[in-house]
Amino acid sequence: MNIIPHNPLNVQVSIPEFTDEIGAIWDTNQILTLGLTDTQRTAYTLYDMGLSVMPQPHNRKGGLPWKRLQYGRLHRDDRSYGLRNLFAGDCNLAVMCGASSGNLFVIDCESEDSFIYHLNAMRRRSIPLWTVRTARGGHIYLRATNGEVANVEPGIMRDAEIKGRGGYVLAPPSVHPDGTPYRWLMQEGDCIPSVHTDNIDWLCDARGEHIRLVAEAPPNSERGNWKMHVVSPASNLSNATRDYMRNGGSTPEGSRNKRLFSAACDLCGNNYTQTEAQHILLPIAAMSGLPIAEIQHTISSAFSQARTPARPNKATIHYEWRYALLWMTQHQWDSRTASSDRALMIALIERARVSSNEENVFRASIRELSELARISTGTVRRGLERLQEVGTLKLYGHDKTSGASLWRFGIKIINVAKSIELNMDTVCIPPHWLKYSESIFNSDVVEQGGLGHASSFLYQFLRTLEQPMMPCEIAESLGISVNQVNYGLRVLSEHELARRLDRGWYPVKMTLPELEILFESVAGKGDARARRYREERQIFAGVIMMNARIKQEGRCYTDAVQAQLRYQQEAHSLLDDPLIALGLELGGVIRLPQ
Repeated sequence: MNIIPHNPLNVQVSIPEFTDEIGAIWDTNQILTLGLTDTQRTAYTLYDMGLSVMPQPHNRKGGLPWKRLQYGRLHRDDRSYGLRNLFAGDCNLAVMCGASSGNLFVIDCESEDSFIYHLNAMRRRSIPLWTVRTARGGHIYLRATNGEVANVEPGIMRDAEIKGRGGYVLAPPSVHPDGTPYRWLMQEGDCIPSVHTDNIDWLCDARGEHIRLVAEAPPNSERGNWKMHVVSPASNLSNATRDYMRNGGSTPEGSRNKRLFSAACDLCGNNYTQTEAQHILLPIAAMSGLPIAEIQHTISSAFSQARTPARPNKATIHYEWRYALLWMTQHQWDSRTASSDRALMIALIERARVSSNEENVFRASIRELSELARISTGTVRRGLERLQEVGTLKLYGHDKTSGASLWRFGIKIINVAKSIELNMDTVCIPPHWLKYSESIFNSDVVEQGGLGHASSFLYQFLRTLEQPMMPCEIAESLGISVNQVNYGLRVLSEHELARRLDRGWYPVKMTLPELEILFESVAGKGDARARRYREERQIFAGVIMMNARIKQEGRCYTDAVQAQLRYQQEAHSLLDDPLIALGLELGGVIRLPQ
C-alpha cells in the first residue's frame, strides 16, 4: 500500500507487501537517499563494499585527478565533500584497483571471445563471478588474498589486461565514450570474490607462455613493529676483509698490498666511498709498514672502477634507516624535549623503513608521524625543526601526489653510525630489552594522561631487570641524564609501578593488558587520532576532486551540488514529520519526485 502524507513535497511512502522485507528496507532507510541519481546510489553501494570510488567526466574514461586515491578513499558522508556532492550531476563512476579497494584487481577483456574465455576458465575452477559488460568485452572483478596485484599491461595478453596497482576501471552506470553504457552482468554472492593469485593460473601471453600474477603484500606499518636483529652493512664484508680490519697491522711483507687491495675492493663493492675506505684502511696498512703514498695509490686503484662485494650473495643495498636506528640507540637523549624527539626519530625511521627509495629519500607526512609517535602534530612540527637544525634530518621537497614531505637522514648521523658499526659484526638494534613489536609503545599507555614516552621508556627497561638498580646506573645504561631517570621513577612510583628498595629501584612487573586496564582512561586515543587523520585526508582528496570538477564543468556542476544540498535540507525536515517517521519504521521507502 502507499501512504501519501500531507507533506507539501508530496513524498510517497511505500510499504512492502511482504513483512520479511521490512528489516532489509529499514536498514537502507538509515541513509538519506532522497534525490540521489543511479550513479550516486551505486557509488554508495560500492563504497560500502570497501571499494575506492571516484567520479570521472561523463562519457569519458578519465580527466579528473585520481592518483591520491591509490592510497586512500574519499569521505563517504562529509556534508560538503562527501560522495553525494562529488557525484552530483552527470558523471561517470570509476573504481580504483589495488590496496585502497581491498586489493581489487580486474581482468579487462577487450573482446567478446576473450571475455568468454576468462569466464569459462573461472567456471572450471568454481570461482564466483562478478562481471560488467563493457563496450567491447567485459570486466571481471576479483580481490587478491595475498596482496596488491601488479598490472599486466596491454599487448602482453591476447585481447586482455590486468588492472591492479595504480589502475582503475569504469563501473556501471558509466557511459563509454562511444555511447555504450556499462552494466552489471553477473553478481554471484554478496561480495566480490576473493582468491589467491596462484588460482588465476590460466593466463598466457600472446605467444602462449604462462603468466603468473605478482602480488605484493603491503609493508608492515604497524606502530614500531621492528625486526629485532638487523644485520649491519659492515657484516656484508667478507671474513677476509673483517680479519684485515682487525689484524691487518701485522700482515707479513709480500701480501700487504694484495690484502689492502682486496679489502678496498670489498668496501667499494659494499657502497663505501673512497674517503671512508681511506679513513678505515690507511691506519691499518700504515701499521703493516706500507708507505702512505702507496696505500693511497692502492685504494685509488681499487675505486677506479665498479666493484662487486666479495660476498655477492649477501644484500648490498644498505638503507640509511638502519644507520639512523643505530645512531638513535647510541645517542645521548638528554635535552628537555628528549622523549618527544626520540619518539619522533623512531617514527621517522619507521617511515623510512617502509618507504625509502634507492636514494634513501622517504615520504612522511605530519599526520603519519603524529600517529606513529603518538604525539601531537604541533609537537611533530617543532621536533622536525629541531632535527633539521642539528643536521639529523634534511628536507628533500614534497611528494607530487600527496603533498607530504620528503626526507632523508643527515650525512652527519650516518657517518657517526658507520664509525660505530665498524667495530661490530652484527648490530642488535634496538637494544635487546626494547622489543617494539610487543611493547607498551604500541599501546595508549604512552599517551598523554598515561605514562608518557619518557616514563614508558624507563619502565620498559626496568621490566627486564633481575635485581634493583640505582638511578645513576640506570642513567648510564640508557644514555640519559640522572634527572630524567628520577623524573621517570617518580611517575612510576605514583602509579605504583616501581618501588625503592635498599639496593635501588625495582619495577612492579605488569603485562601489557594489565597496564592498559590501569590506564583505561586513555583507551582509544591512538585509534581516535588515526581515525581523525584518515578523515582529514579523505576530505582533502574530496576538495581536490571537487575543485577539478568545478574547473572542468563550471556552473553546470555547481548547480547540481546546490541541488544536492537542498535535498539534504529537505530530507532532514521530512524526518521531523511524525507520519513519515512512522512509515519508515514500518519499512516504508521515501521517493522524492525528481
